[in-house]
Amino acid sequence: MRVLVTGAGGFLGGHIARRLAEAGFEVIAATRASPIEPPQSDAAARRFHTVTVDLARGALLPRADAIVHAAATSAWPAISVDQMLTDNVLATQTLVRQALATKTSAFVFFSSISAFGSIRVPVLTEAEPPINVDAYGMTKLIGEKLLEESAGALPSLSIRLPAVVGRGSKRNWPSECLRKLGPDMVLVGAAGRTTVAEAIGVLVEGTGSRAPVTAQPRERPAFLIDSGKAQRLLGFAPLDVLAALRQFVAENA
Repeated sequence: MRVLVTGAGGFLGGHIARRLAEAGFEVIAATRASPIEPPQSDAAARRFHTVTVDLARGALLPRADAIVHAAATSAWPAISVDQMLTDNVLATQTLVRQALATKTSAFVFFSSISAFGSIRVPVLTEAEPPINVDAYGMTKLIGEKLLEESAGALPSLSIRLPAVVGRGSKRNWPSECLRKLGPDMVLVGAAGRTTVAEAIGVLVEGTGSRAPVTAQPRERPAFLIDSGKAQRLLGFAPLDVLAALRQFVAENA
């Protein structure tokens, strides 16, 4: 069985293409510009073929029995909406049309959790409707819709992935944290500010205690923790200090 894998020069597509070749499939690994790492074993390497194509420009791809579409441009600083529309929507449209024309038997599309938009439920399921979807999520939704419209002629599966991490992963929070870590130090703390008296008041209120509270002055000066560096470098998102205290009381009182 011949499987075409797009985005094989990237992290996810590359791992899938190599794994399929190791599993005995004949693989066509497609990339637009990034170099493709071949499988390690000689037997898998003989089943592994690479092609350089730009799907958004309507490039023709070799026929395959199945397609795994992992190529995409994700939302990131300096990535424009126009670029995501070209790389995600136009490229997927081209690929779906070619799959229909060549009567491909199966199409796997790597979508994204971003297609849900604002997630407001404690447990996410496939039934959750999209809310306030950003531009990147919309490009993935359109890809899913293209496949839904072709359901009668092209069996497909859309998989909404969260951040996928591993060797060579990038453009997600854990990967960027790891990349930026080094001989460095950052401070982390809650957002906002409070006083000791106010903090004790939150604890008293949360427990319903009637115990008397007496404040005594201390010689040590008060201070704030500046977590700006952790926020800039690592995407640290601190919880408000009073909200953190209320949550602490609710979970421990």
